[in-house]
Amino acid sequence: MDKRFKRLRKPLILAAVVIWIGYVFLANGAGAGVMTMMFLLLMITAMNIEF
Repeated sequence: MDKRFKRLRKPLILAAVVIWIGYVFLANGAGAGVMTMMFLLLMITAMNIEF
């Protein structure tokens, strides 16, 4: 059960991140979207170290 959850967790997080980036680009324009993407890339790197 735990292994299956961990396997599903990464794609779900990535999907949420992609949707959020798309929303931020539409809502705030490219400048805010780029800043958000850079911040999220740092978060993803930290999460990958945890996995």
